[in-house]
Amino acid sequence: MICYIENCVRVHYNAEAQLLHYGWCGDTITTDGLRPALEAIAVLAQQLRIRQCLLDISTLPAISIEDQFWLLHTWLPKVCVPTVECVALIVGSRQYNLMVIENILQAGRRFIHFEVQLFFELEAAFDWLVGGREEAAQRLLDEWHRPQSVYDDVEALLVNALPLCR
Repeated sequence: MICYIENCVRVHYNAEAQLLHYGWCGDTITTDGLRPALEAIAVLAQQLRIRQCLLDISTLPAISIEDQFWLLHTWLPKVCVPTVECVALIVGSRQYNLMVIENILQAGRRFIHFEVQLFFELEAAFDWLVGGREEAAQRLLDEWHRPQSVYDDVEALLVNALPLCR
């Protein structure tokens, strides 16, 4: 299942893998779009009892100091729900954001109770999340690239996803 949030985040939910995957799809992300999108992701993580998360920040523009503070002190405690077991981060080649994420992970370690791994490619991240099961990784890739269900908003995704995660 796929939906878009604030025209800047594409969200992928897979009930079988209990996976929430989100990636930035906008060129300009301001505080006005970033924070509401991340708040919606926190709601999804909580309500869908996510076990695995994949965050693709490879195309995310530089994260402002204000947003870094907000991510660490407001968002991270909300999204570190007890059901999460592992998080894969696709960092790309933007060194500034890589340093920001490493600092947030270090400073937020009191909230983080799960394993975190950094990747440069989507395929490698999916492979790690599914424990090397090639068919499962391929299904997730196919679902991301050729979605069967695309919803207009988070509420529509939740209506269709909640019965699957019970």
